[in-house]
Amino acid sequence: MSSTSSTFVLDAKAALTAQQQQVIQQILTFSQQHRHSDPAAVFLLYGGAGSGKSVLLSRLFTQLQQAASSPESPFFQTKNYLLVNHNEMLKIYWQIAKETIDLHKKDFQKPTPFINQLARTKQKADIVVVDEAQLLLSQSDHFNRFNGQNQLDDLMRSAHIVILALDLNQVVKLKSFWSAPMLQKHLAHHVVAHATLDEQLRQHDSRVTDWIDAFVAGKLRPWPKTAAYELRTFDDGLPLFAWTKAHDAESGLSRLLATTDFPFRVFSHQDW
Repeated sequence: MSSTSSTFVLDAKAALTAQQQQVIQQILTFSQQHRHSDPAAVFLLYGGAGSGKSVLLSRLFTQLQQAASSPESPFFQTKNYLLVNHNEMLKIYWQIAKETIDLHKKDFQKPTPFINQLARTKQKADIVVVDEAQLLLSQSDHFNRFNGQNQLDDLMRSAHIVILALDLNQVVKLKSFWSAPMLQKHLAHHVVAHATLDEQLRQHDSRVTDWIDAFVAGKLRPWPKTAAYELRTFDDGLPLFAWTKAHDAESGLSRLLATTDFPFRVFSHQDW
């Protein structure tokens, strides 16, 4: 699978929206102000699925790593890391690192080995960026070698600045369940700033977005009529699969995912 087809979800050439650019500048200013903060200063980036959080973090982290190599920058020689929970997303970031001069494979890690590594070496990072932070473990998971109480507290002990991109509506496992009151409790003694991405970048019809938001809230509204975006339901999985394959034959970018935890694979002989 070529890098073009596998990394389209993080297109480095995609134009950022004005809102994304504004939030990046807000995070950079916050990071500069709290460069040596102890305990860690925390920036919360909220946004639903399709609001552009991952693209923003990818662009932000590239800027941070470029600045870390520049003697004129306040971020010169900072040790920064971007953490992701999914193995396949990690592979995409590694591929991007191979194609970008200021990025390195070691800059991208999964939370548990990163936390264990810093605890073992007694080191402290400058800036830690976490994509899909709602998947951080909220309790011990000895089977997966995490022996702490929760990963958020451990990350805040391991860095001067922690940047979390999260969507609290995406709950995958009880052992990684986070709520707004839980966050507030753990962040009580930290400097905290936040921003919200409220634009929808995957589809551009507010009637569809409103219908989905209402459905998530438990309300079934009349079916939205729109020509700008196609929203369909199927009584059976086989017609859905056939429909997806037909679209993929046209565009090459269609995929079928069960949940965010479904084992899709990148850079292999299997389709994803």
